[in-house]
Amino acid sequence: MKELKKLWDRVEKQAIFVVLLLYLGLQILAEFVPTVDSFMTNRGSNVLMGVVLLFIFRYIAENLVAGQNVGLERIEIFTKGLIEFLTKNRSYETVDIFAHNGYMYFIAISESKAKIKNLRLLLRGSDNLDAMQFPSDDESKQTYRQQLEQMITNWLQLQKSGQVQSLSIRYYPYDPTGYFLIADRRRLHFGYLKPKHVYPGTEVMNSYVTDDSSKAGNLLVDDCQALFDTVWKEFGKSQDSRDA
Repeated sequence: MKELKKLWDRVEKQAIFVVLLLYLGLQILAEFVPTVDSFMTNRGSNVLMGVVLLFIFRYIAENLVAGQNVGLERIEIFTKGLIEFLTKNRSYETVDIFAHNGYMYFIAISESKAKIKNLRLLLRGSDNLDAMQFPSDDESKQTYRQQLEQMITNWLQLQKSGQVQSLSIRYYPYDPTGYFLIADRRRLHFGYLKPKHVYPGTEVMNSYVTDDSSKAGNLLVDDCQALFDTVWKEFGKSQDSRDA
């Protein structure tokens, strides 16, 4: 159903012109063909014009009025807001997380008690500390590596507890400027990171939540999912030959 809606969104504008051209063509043809003239006279003209108006009004509602309700909500407190976001459902088939070291996401998921069947994590790797720009000093970089190792242990414990059934972790080799969590490819928690020279190398900025119930929200969910899938496949790798 979702794929059909996406297809219709792409062709809806063209459909309006097609029906309009059909209407005009039949009106012209009716001047020369009696059967067409009979069809257009016997309410065929009204039916076609009604279809055109229906398409036009729906298009206006979706693309103009819907712009007033994009379904985007700002979260004031990261952990509290994410827990509320997660507890709307008791369980999830898939959760994909793109984060720095995953600390705040771990806290929120752990406290939410939400059950996750398949969890994928993309975290900022520390296998090549020389390539890490933020934090910039060697001591902070080493601290980041130790913190990341501790976070992996924490995530594995979450799996052992049964809250997460399947856990996969990969690492990307660059400094992040944003973070997001996608639940069941339909709901999105996201925000931005401000780089810092000192540990941990980033500072969390504003967070937002949305879902695919609005056109704008649907685009955001799809874009983040496409980004995650690309980094997971093309750049993500196991650190120290470990893929939990």
